[in-house]
Formats: sequence, C-alpha cells, structure tokens
Amino acid sequence: MPSAVIKPFYAHLKKQGFEPRYVRDAMLPDWWEDALFENPSNRLTAQMSAARYLGVRLQDIIDENAVKLHTGNLRLKRGRAETPSEVLGAVTAALHAARMTASLMQRHLPFTGMRSALQVREQLLSDPGRSVPNLRNLLDYCWQHGIGVVHVTRMPRVPGAKKIEGLATFIGERPVIVLCSGRSSPAWLAFHLAHELGHIMREHVKQGDQPLVDIKLETTIDDADEAEANQYAFQVLTGKPKPAFSGKISSVPDLAAVAQKYGEVNNVDPGTVALIYGYSQNCIPMAQAALKILEVNLGGASQLLANAFRKHVELEDVPESIERSLSTTTQIYGMTLPENADA
Repeated sequence: MPSAVIKPFYAHLKKQGFEPRYVRDAMLPDWWEDALFENPSNRLTAQMSAARYLGVRLQDIIDENAVKLHTGNLRLKRGRAETPSEVLGAVTAALHAARMTASLMQRHLPFTGMRSALQVREQLLSDPGRSVPNLRNLLDYCWQHGIGVVHVTRMPRVPGAKKIEGLATFIGERPVIVLCSGRSSPAWLAFHLAHELGHIMREHVKQGDQPLVDIKLETTIDDADEAEANQYAFQVLTGKPKPAFSGKISSVPDLAAVAQKYGEVNNVDPGTVALIYGYSQNCIPMAQAALKILEVNLGGASQLLANAFRKHVELEDVPESIERSLSTTTQIYGMTLPENADA
C-alpha cells in the first residue's frame, strides 16, 4: 500500500490515465519506495520524473490541481466511439516512447524524405537479400531512412481507458512510428507499420502537427486519410492499392499452400496474402489459422520489432531514465513486466 503522503500524487496521475503500478514501474527511478515521498528532495525527484514522462511543466505536477494533459487536438482515426480522454494515457505513453526513440537517434541520418509506395516497394525488392516486403525488411527500410519505429507492449490501464494500435508523429524533424498492437503475427504488424508509414509519406502528419492516432486498424471507417494510408500500405506490401482474391479455398492447409505459392511468384509475403484473402472472403478465422502455419518459424512480431530497435540504436550509453522506461514498456531489453491491477 502506498504511504498516505504520496496518495494524492498517485490519485492525480490516475485521473490522467496512469495507475500507481504503472507510475512506479515506468516513470519513477528503479530505487523508488513510496515512503521516500515524505522527503522534499525525493518528492521533487518523483515530480520531475513524472513531468518528464508526461511532457508537462514541473509546476503542473507540483500543483496537483493544475495539470490536465491536453486532448483537444488529438487526431483520432478509426475510433468514432472513443473520446480523447479515453485514450489519453495510451497516447501519452506512446508519445513518451516516440520522444525517447527520437532522442536516441541524434546520430542517425536525417529523414530522407517522401517516397511513393511503389518507390518504397521497388527499393525493398532491389536488395538481393529481400524477396518480399515483410515486417523485418520494412523495419530496416524505416530505420535506414531516418524513421524511428518503437513497439510499446505495455500500456497504462485505468477503468474506462481504451487502447490504441499505433500513431505517427514528428519529434522535431524526426518522424517516429509507434506501434501498440498486441498481435503476435508479423504479417499483421507489417500492415500496421506500412499504414503508419503511409500517414508520414502522404503527409497526413507533418513536422509541427499533432500526432495522428489509430485506434483500431482492422475496422472500416469513411476517412480519406485512412483510405489513402491503407492503399499506400497495400501497394508497398503487394504492388496493388486494392488487392483482393476471388474464389473459395476449402481448408486452412490449402490457404497456406496457395498463399505460399502466390507470394513466391508475386514477391508478396505469404502472411499478407492470407490476410488479404481472409478480408476479401470474410473468413478471418481461416486466415488466422493459416498464419500459424506460414509464420511458425518467423518469431513473434514484438521480437522482430525489438531486434530492429537494438540493431539500429546504440544502447550502450542510454540514460538511466530512458533505459528504465524502455525496460518496462517495450521488449527492447527483454520481456516487460506483466500488467497488473491497480496497486
């Protein structure tokens, strides 16, 4: 149980979408104990840590009646039922991950500029070692062209809060994509990544803009930016802006076999083929089962995303506060702590 003196601090942050366990794990130093809050110096350390994480002024944390994270200009996509306040904690956590990622890319080449979907696809396939635009290859493309990608696998949880699946943003001049899906399939996350890349490359989000937040990428919504980002993603992954497959396939093994053959002939990841078939024919469960066959030796999506981060970012001299947050909210340093109920 937290000590009485720190309870208002936790209650204040809970209103912003962050339960005490998450605050201790992701915001505060690893040596933190709640009884330390009684000491003014330690209290200031906690308040500074929270302010840095939330991206607000220290005074906003000290004055517990002052801070209210800004929600008015969030651009929420595919989430008609959600309000900004419901995704506030998730968006704040994702933006913190984006800021950390950008800070670790100061020695990287700058963003190389806008590319059409076919230009991205052609560049990916021009490498003899890349036969398809899959998650691993698309991640390398992003990092090599100055676009940071981070996968947040642990989000804050409070009653009534909603999840997000990703966002695209600029931190200064650096574009950063944050993926938040809990799906394990590389094919699913390849589409998510290509979709967010589309938001950047089609300039739906630009330097100085508020982040563009995707709530649920698998739902259909009448939105021009979302339709364009989908077309961009499909064109990167398949060469076609609106791919679809006709005809019926009777079994999961048959779908896996057909997807494998089609992918080899057309330079498309077989998992992508299976998912497109699933949506085209309204048989997602069959596609999901086929993915288990097609992706059995690939490793999980979170592992591929963490490996790419470690491959492209030097982690030897990461500041302690950043290492702490990355350790508890991503897979970059290994498995994150399990999500627990409020404590």
